[in-house]
Amino acid sequence: MRNLQTRVPKSAQSLVATLVRSIFAQPDTASVLEQHQRVCDQLAERFPAAAEMLQDAAGDLLAFTATPKQHWRQLWSNNPLERLNREIRRRTDVVGIFPDRASITRLVGAVLAEQNDEWAVARRYMSAESITKTITPPGVAAGPDMGGEFATALRPPPTIPWCAERRVGVGCEADARPARR
Repeated sequence: MRNLQTRVPKSAQSLVATLVRSIFAQPDTASVLEQHQRVCDQLAERFPAAAEMLQDAAGDLLAFTATPKQHWRQLWSNNPLERLNREIRRRTDVVGIFPDRASITRLVGAVLAEQNDEWAVARRYMSAESITKTITPPGVAAGPDMGGEFATALRPPPTIPWCAERRVGVGCEADARPARR
């Protein structure tokens, strides 16, 4: 939205913001696509640069329509990501200067692990059932007895074998360097 508003005069920014918000207020995918085209057409008359930018961003802007309707609100917002970034910034500001890269990696990793646990248990961002419905292709039954290629795609990734001597994962770029003796 901010990038788009840089393409219009300050006096028209609220109008453009309202027009763009109207795209997201539509009840279904077809209406969203139609409204996007109407907004692009309206902007093309007065602000061709903004209309071109909005048209070019259509794929990214309208990607949320590929998900079930109940997820749309969560996908529009980047508030959880901003909240996570604020928490990381708050924790790193307390330390100030880190002695090495590994120490900041440990701290940020701990914050991310804590946030993951909170999102998995306490504050569900999206329910497991709705996520399963989202990633299940049409015509495939979702459930533990799923077989074939789709079931393989849902399995968790294998654990990375760790090298105890250098404490790096096998296959990492660090493995390309010769080991210190």
